[in-house]
Amino acid sequence: MLKIKSGAPKWLFISGLLWVAAAPPKLIKIKMDNGTKVSIPKDWHPMDEYDIVQRYPSVRAPLLAYTNEERVADFSVNISATQWPDDDVALAQRFFKAGILNVFDRVEMIGEGVHELHGKKFIFFEFESRVY
Repeated sequence: MLKIKSGAPKWLFISGLLWVAAAPPKLIKIKMDNGTKVSIPKDWHPMDEYDIVQRYPSVRAPLLAYTNEERVADFSVNISATQWPDDDVALAQRFFKAGILNVFDRVEMIGEGVHELHGKKFIFFEFESRVY
């Protein structure tokens, strides 16, 4: 008698694992002090003071700073105290970018630009960095 072995259950199991692994992370909303909300992964936690001092060398601590369990990826938000007129946003963006490039030893810009929220323009930078 000829037996036919099917690999279908094995492939269904593997494809199910891949589907679960590829699922987007669960996010939670965090409210900043100005009423703006951001979404971060659910398993991230706020950085302690030691982490903030080590990772963000600045006179002003970030508004909020979160990191993952392995402390490999971070998310932080900071707002500048300077008041640039909306007409000078492009110039301000160049100044802030130069400041970021001076503070960190290695910077890889992922994204940057201007985002308008509630009628106010905000400059944003998304980057990977290292301080040696």
